[in-house]
Amino acid sequence: MRKVQTNLHFYATVIALAGCGNVGQSPATSCSLCGTYNDLSGVASTSEGSLSALQGWVVAAFERDTGIARVETINNTSGKFKFKHLRTDQNQTLALLSPNYRIQAVLSIPAPESKAIRQWVRFKNPQIPKLINAGNIIKLESLDGIEVQNFSVPAQLQNLDLPTGVSKLGLTRQSQLTSRYMQNIQGQVSGGLGLLATTTKSSSSDYNNNGLIKWLDPYDAEKDSTKLDLFSADEANGKQFFTQGVKYFSVQVTKTADETTKENQTQLTFTTQVLEGTEITPTVQMRGAEAVLGKSLVSLLDDGSGTRTYQTQIKLASTATISAFDVIFLELKFGSDSKAWLMDFPWTFPLDLSALPASSDAAAKSAWDSGNLVVTNPFSAKSSTDPLNSFFWNVRVYSDTSLIWTSQYKLFDASKTTTNATISAPKSIFNFNNGTTYKYVVTLQSDDQIPGHPAYVIQSQRFTITAP
Repeated sequence: MRKVQTNLHFYATVIALAGCGNVGQSPATSCSLCGTYNDLSGVASTSEGSLSALQGWVVAAFERDTGIARVETINNTSGKFKFKHLRTDQNQTLALLSPNYRIQAVLSIPAPESKAIRQWVRFKNPQIPKLINAGNIIKLESLDGIEVQNFSVPAQLQNLDLPTGVSKLGLTRQSQLTSRYMQNIQGQVSGGLGLLATTTKSSSSDYNNNGLIKWLDPYDAEKDSTKLDLFSADEANGKQFFTQGVKYFSVQVTKTADETTKENQTQLTFTTQVLEGTEITPTVQMRGAEAVLGKSLVSLLDDGSGTRTYQTQIKLASTATISAFDVIFLELKFGSDSKAWLMDFPWTFPLDLSALPASSDAAAKSAWDSGNLVVTNPFSAKSSTDPLNSFFWNVRVYSDTSLIWTSQYKLFDASKTTTNATISAPKSIFNFNNGTTYKYVVTLQSDDQIPGHPAYVIQSQRFTITAP
């Protein structure tokens, strides 16, 4: 795991660390990060009982109402981990990630009602019952010190321990819980008929009610929970917006090519906007797979807008891969040395990086029409499910190295091939007297839930044209 650290300083909400009764409990009633904070310890094992097999794996706890997480690596052969300053007055669920930060398993607790699972708990003891990785799910050895919350999601018909959403993870490992275990756990879960996780959709943590919380499910959009959510602009409760700590956290994948060497390049841009009215200054850093973040230390810079917006960009190694359901975290680090603790904000990649073309895959498609330059999208979709079947795109025209014209972005939909299939650059921008050469670039991007921060951007190489 590699952390990209920054010296972004801002005022976090008041969190008193001593003299307030419970560890970390704040006496202030207006602060957004108030709560009861406690350190919790646990152990994780495989279903075969191995404690060492999960060394390097990652355990994450997520708050139901905020999406804020605590993330810890299992760094030893004894399977031990420790959450620092976890808010024990918040409903939490657990997820297990492989060392490359890909989602592997989610919490599953048999519900009292038939064919249902519960995933949200409150921790009442400093020791979490042993976590057992049973393929796609995490099961608890017992419910000692656990208060199971009354929210249920449907189970798969063939595997009553599996939430319906885990089939999206593409995992082949499965482990059926024994009937004895299910009866034992069900007997410890109090409460009658569970409440569906989507009871109040505007504040739901799982819009499509499939057992993958929205922060870990790229398909879990508020408007349409069956389609891939590439930051739909009309989302009222977008999953990358937060109410505490930061206003939003975005990750942008940009594919370009070096103008001189023509080498394909991929950049990752991380952007966040901190909330007003805070008082403690944390450090901000990125957490994720070393293959993605690399080994260089990168700092966020103020974008100069006066809006507390900070941004950094890193170049992805040519050998690095990113797959759907890989997770990366923005971390706020409070304190220092052994007393430091971290607050995490998740972002899940919705696509395999290989599913999108490289910049060099674009083939020039343009023609002159009555002096106007008519440009057709130079990228081609490979199938009906290709992300390139729906996107926003624009054209930029250059004279030498100077930008002389930019089109508006248009929405292209492959199901409506005559709609916005071409963009025309007007003849008024060209000089037709001397056979002057120009260059144009086509840029494709997904929609942006956060204005100006689309999740994916693909830019073609510069194509040379000569005015007739």
